[in-house]
Amino acid sequence: MENSIKKIPFLAGAKCGNDIFFSALYVNGLFKYNCEKGVCNFIKSFAEEANAICLHRKAFVYKKTIWFIP
Repeated sequence: MENSIKKIPFLAGAKCGNDIFFSALYVNGLFKYNCEKGVCNFIKSFAEEANAICLHRKAFVYKKTIWFIP
């Protein structure tokens, strides 16, 4: 089976160790990209958000918690 590369654009992302956690631009979803392995995984959707497009514009890590800003 051939690997397929899919692009998931985002504005808000934060790096924790070797992982980048990001809120996708056009999909209601939180993703984790492992920089070492080149693997991207869907974590969950933001259930309390009705609008699925451009939910977050900034993200940062504070005390081991990732904060996403609309």
